[in-house]
Amino acid sequence: MNKFTIIVALIFVLLMSVSFACDVDIIDETIELRSEEDGYDDRIYAEDNSEIDIRIGFEIVDVDGTDCASNISAKAKVYRWDATDDEWDYWKTTATQNKTLEDDLFSFTWSNEFNADDSYEEYKIEGIISEGSNELEIMDAYIEMEDNTCDGIELVAADFTMDEGDNKT
Repeated sequence: MNKFTIIVALIFVLLMSVSFACDVDIIDETIELRSEEDGYDDRIYAEDNSEIDIRIGFEIVDVDGTDCASNISAKAKVYRWDATDDEWDYWKTTATQNKTLEDDLFSFTWSNEFNADDSYEEYKIEGIISEGSNELEIMDAYIEMEDNTCDGIELVAADFTMDEGDNKT
């Protein structure tokens, strides 16, 4: 075989492998969180021990190729802000949820996935949409913890009496 034939054969093989590759087009990707204090949003506030829900949504507008996985999947990774080291520390990953791969609207929800702890100032939730081993999209949402501490409050009271219906400041 000459070099020309080998080059043509290699180009043909490369073109064929590209035409069989899976291409999934998604739009309107969202990751949203909800606590007992707030509705769904990509940035929420939570109090200590609030149950946190996670929701990932998107639309598949086109699927091309012959080597696509049969399912589309989503999961979320949870990170907590470490103020001591000034960095995000990985904490946990949700269970992966799967649905049949097709042109459609998708919503994945994890209810009461974890309880926010006010030992941490902030959480970052990373939503990951995948087709097989191919990550199609990664999105972030955040939880800011409400500061419910009462540092610095001082109450000074002198002896006094009040009758019903009276008020004093």
